[in-house]
Amino acid sequence: MEAFHRSGTGEARREAFRTLVATVWQEGARTDEAGTLAPTLVRALTAEDAEDAADTGFNGHHAILLGLLLEAKRPEAEADTADPLAAAALAGLDGYLAKLAAADEPLTYALVYLLGHLAAGRERILADAAVQALEEDDLSRLTRCLAPCDPNDEIGVLRLGRCFPSPAAWTVDDDELREIGGWVRWANLTDDVLPVLWQGETNTLLGYSGAKALWSVEHGPIGETPEHVVAHDVVDAPITADPDGFGALGRYLPMLRCTACHGPLAGGQDALDCGQCGASYPVKDGFVDIIGGEDAIEDPLMARFHEKWLRPAFMRLIGGNWAGEITFADENRWVTEFMTPADGPIVDLGPGAGITTKTISEKYGVERLIAVDTSASMLARLSRRVPGAASVRANAVDMPFPDGTVGALNSWNMLHYFEDKAAVLHEIGRILQPGGSFTLMDLVPDPDHLARYFQGRMGETVVRKLFGPTEIGEWLGKAGMTIEDISLPGGNFMILRAVRTQEPLPEPPAVAEDGLVRPEVLVLRGLDVFNAMVRQLGDEDWRRPSPCTGWTARDVLGHLGHCMEFSLQLLHGEQPAWEPPVPPGAMVEGDPVAWWDGIATRLRGFVEETNLAREVATDKGTSNLAAGLSFPAIDLYVHGWDIAKSAGLDLEIPADVIAFTHSVVDPLPYERVRGPRHFGDELPVPEGATEAEKFLAFVGRDAAWRAQQ
Repeated sequence: MEAFHRSGTGEARREAFRTLVATVWQEGARTDEAGTLAPTLVRALTAEDAEDAADTGFNGHHAILLGLLLEAKRPEAEADTADPLAAAALAGLDGYLAKLAAADEPLTYALVYLLGHLAAGRERILADAAVQALEEDDLSRLTRCLAPCDPNDEIGVLRLGRCFPSPAAWTVDDDELREIGGWVRWANLTDDVLPVLWQGETNTLLGYSGAKALWSVEHGPIGETPEHVVAHDVVDAPITADPDGFGALGRYLPMLRCTACHGPLAGGQDALDCGQCGASYPVKDGFVDIIGGEDAIEDPLMARFHEKWLRPAFMRLIGGNWAGEITFADENRWVTEFMTPADGPIVDLGPGAGITTKTISEKYGVERLIAVDTSASMLARLSRRVPGAASVRANAVDMPFPDGTVGALNSWNMLHYFEDKAAVLHEIGRILQPGGSFTLMDLVPDPDHLARYFQGRMGETVVRKLFGPTEIGEWLGKAGMTIEDISLPGGNFMILRAVRTQEPLPEPPAVAEDGLVRPEVLVLRGLDVFNAMVRQLGDEDWRRPSPCTGWTARDVLGHLGHCMEFSLQLLHGEQPAWEPPVPPGAMVEGDPVAWWDGIATRLRGFVEETNLAREVATDKGTSNLAAGLSFPAIDLYVHGWDIAKSAGLDLEIPADVIAFTHSVVDPLPYERVRGPRHFGDELPVPEGATEAEKFLAFVGRDAAWRAQQ
C-alpha cells in the first residue's frame, strides 16, 4: 500500500495499482492477504484527520479495489463463515457517503461501484442525498445492483434482461411491460433459475460500473455518448413491396438455394418453394425466412433500444470507448474504406437495424445488398430503414447462396457473438467468389487484465469469446481467405479486409476454435461406440448390477434413453416434464438393443439433419442447438462406461471427451451437475491415478469397480 501511495501519477501509478491488486486479488479470487489490507482501504476512504487524509488522492483506486474484494471468491476454508471483510466494508458506509457528497467525477464513479456491493446498507444508501443527486443512469444502475431478487416483484421480474447499461435506459412503463411479458414467461423459467439470472445481471451491471470507474480514475471524465442515427424515426414506416410480393428479394431468386437439399428456390404464394425437396420458406415483413420457428431474441423492446443505448454501452465496456472518441461517423467511413467488392451481391451479415447497411447502400447501390440476420424483428426494422434492400433470415453457418456467388460480405461488430466463429468464416469463404472481399469490425480483448475482468462480468451472459488478430488470421486461412489490411484504430477496435484467394476450401473442422471437439461430433462418435458396445451384451448381462448404485445395466440403459428423449424434446422447442420411470429399466420395452436403436436413430437423425447453429432462448440467454447436445454427448460415454463395466467390458474415455466434459461441467454450480439427474459426488483420486481414472472419480465413478461387488 505504501509503495502505491509513493508511485506518483500517470503510468507509474497505474502499474503500482496493479501490483497492489495482485497481492490481494487474482482473477476474481481473494488471496490470503486480502483480509489484512481491507481495513486499511476502509480507513483511507473514511479518513477525516490530516494524517490519514494525505492519501485521499488515491481514493478512486481504493474504492475500486475494495469493490473487487467484495465481489471476489473467498478461500474455500472461509466459504461457510461470516465474511469479516464485508462487515469491515459496511462499517465505513457513512464515510463513503460523506466522500460522495464532495467527490469529483472519477471518485464518484468509483464510490458508486463500491456502494453497489453493500446490499446490507441498501436503505441508508438510497436515502442519502448525494446518492439521489447522481445522474439518472448511475442511480438506476446502483439501485438495481442493491435490489434483492424477489419472484413476487412483478415489475422487477419483467425487467430482468432489460437493465443494461442501466434500467433508466429502458424507458418503458409498467403497463407496456405487462403486455409484452419478459424472459421468465417466454422461456418458461422456473423460480429456482430466477436467482441465478438475477445475480448474473447484477454481475453485468457491476462490471459496467467497475470498468467505468477504472477508466475515469485513470484517464479522466467519461465522454458523451457518440452521436448516431436512431431508427425510431422509421419504425412505423410501411414496407415497400414489389407487385409480386417479394420486394427487393425478387431480383435474387435465381441465386437462392434451399438449405435443406441445396435445390433452387422459386416464388410461390407468399413463400419461396424448393421444387426438389418441397421445403417452403415464408416471405413476411419484407424478408424471406429460411430458419423458421421463433426468433431467439424476439424481445420487442430490443430493437427499440439497441442503437440508442445498448450498442454504445457495449462499445464502452467491451470496446474501451469510454472517451467517445470513436463515433458512428468513423465506423461508416471504415466500412466504405475497407470494402473492395468484386462483382455480384454484397451481403451484410448480422446488420441489426441496418446502420452499416444504409452506408453500404449509399456507396454501392441498394440493388446489390442482401442483409442476413437471425433476428426477425431486426430485419423488419431494417426493411424500413433501407427500403429496397433484400433481406434473408438465415444462419451464418448455412446461408442460402451457392458456392462462389457473393462479391463481398461485411460483418460489423458481430463475429464475436457466434459460438463457432471458425465455422462462420468457413461459410463466408464458401459463398465468396474468388477475389471477393470480407470486411470485419470487431473488438479484441483488452490488454489490461483488470479491464478484461470487468469485460468478463458481462461475458458471463452475453459475450461468447473475444479474439485477436492471430486467432482470426488462422481461421481466415483455413477458410480460404487472406488478410490484405488490418488496423487497430483505438480502444479495443479491430478492422480488417480479407480476400478469398484459395481453392478448394477445407471442410469444416471437427474441432472448434477453442480446441474442443464439437458436441455434435462427440454425439455421432459416441453413438458409434455405444451401439457397438451394447451389441456385445447377452440377455443375462442386462440384469447384472452396474456402477450406479441400485441399478442394473438395463436400468442404466433406460435412464440414458429417457435422458436422450428428454433432450430431443427440449431441442425441438418443447417443455417436457422430468418424469423418469422407477426403476428406469421399466421403460425398456422388449429387446434392449432394439429399443435403444430406435432412440439412437432419432438422435442421429436430429444431429445430421438439423441446422445446429440455429440460436434458441435458454435460461442462460441465447445459445445454439449444438450446445444443447453437450450433455447427451457426455452421457453416451459416462453411461456407456457404466454398462460396459457391468458386463466386464472396457470402454475407453478419450482425452477429448474428458476435456470437453470439464469445459461444460466446471463452470456450473454444484446443484446443476450433482444429484439423481446428474453425476454423483466427486470421489477421492487415488495416488498415481491416470487421467481416465481421475475423470471417472470426477463424475462419481470408481475406476476399480467390478460387477461382482
